[in-house]
Amino acid sequence: MDSSVSSNNYTSILDFGASSWNDISANVSLSKVSKKDDSQVRAYVSYYSQFWDGQWEPYYTDSKGKLSFDSNNFEDWSVGNIRLNLQQIGTSSSSFKKKVAVHEFGHSLSLAHNNDDVSVMKPGDLSFNVPQKADKTHLKNRWK
Repeated sequence: MDSSVSSNNYTSILDFGASSWNDISANVSLSKVSKKDDSQVRAYVSYYSQFWDGQWEPYYTDSKGKLSFDSNNFEDWSVGNIRLNLQQIGTSSSSFKKKVAVHEFGHSLSLAHNNDDVSVMKPGDLSFNVPQKADKTHLKNRWK
């Protein structure tokens, strides 16, 4: 986690978001690392001028071994940045902030938006703050 996470008091929010995906699949475990270079997912909290609550910025390793931004979102989503936007969620409830964090960590696990009515990955509908049955099924199918 970037220092912006702790300086904006979002450590527990992001810890909740990451840990909510653990214990669903034996092949998935999100935990903190001590060195930035050991991390595949980095989290930031700041003011952004855009109108999104949270964002997943995926990267992929190209044919030359260089890490490149995946503007098409078609590559390996397991490497990237999670950004929470204080401009949009700074005054929101802790519960809402957790929902955003859970949703963005879902993207970090290569889960896309879906149209399941009961899902943390349904775009624009942050009704749930933990992965639901559909989310768990999608995760297990992705990480067999």
